Formats: sequence, C-alpha cells, structure tokens
Amino acid sequence: MTTQRVLIAVLVLLFMGSVGQYWLTQQALEASRLEIAQLRAQVEQLDTEVEQLQGQVALLGKTSVQGIVREANSALLDGWSSLMSTVESELVKAREAMTSTPASQAAMGPVAGSEAATTQP
Repeated sequence: MTTQRVLIAVLVLLFMGSVGQYWLTQQALEASRLEIAQLRAQVEQLDTEVEQLQGQVALLGKTSVQGIVREANSALLDGWSSLMSTVESELVKAREAMTSTPASQAAMGPVAGSEAATTQP
C-alpha cells in the first residue's frame, strides 16, 4: 500500500507540474500575442509617418531651387520640342506649296504685290 501511495503522490505531483507548465505556457503565449498586436500598431504608425515624410520630401524636391530649375528646364525643353515640331511642319507645308505653286502662278500671271514693286520708280 505504501508503494501505491508513493506512486499516486508522484502521479499527482507530475500532473500538477504539467498543469503548472501548461499555465505558464499559456501566459507566455498571451504575452506574445499582446506584444505582436502592439508591434503591428507601431508598424502601422511608422508606415503612416513614412508616407507623410515621403510627401514632405517630394514637396521639398518641387519647391527647392534645384527642383524649380529642374521643372523650368523640363518646361523649356517641352516648349523647344513643340516649337521645332511646328517649324518642321510649316517647312513641309511651304515645300509642298512651293512645288505645287509654280504651275499655278504661271497660269495666273504675276502676283499683285510684285506689280506694285515693279511699277514704282
């Protein structure tokens, strides 16, 4: 009987140790979950701050002297490109008009402006 009592006592102690270990594990798990939730909140807050700072950097890039010069240079290049396109299209139109005009001018006679230049002394 004493061996049975000792065996029962050992089993009760093992069971209580297991319950204690389980309880400690659950406490640690809950603490980890709470820490993870706090860290996620901090990450979201930091993401928001990063977005705000990126917006400020972009604004500073546009309002700084270098940014203004860059934008002005871009506008100047766009304007120059547009001007060159317009000049090129006008030159093409003028060439086409010059190649088709000699036959028309020969049939119509002298241009009105050219008569005035030749009749004045």
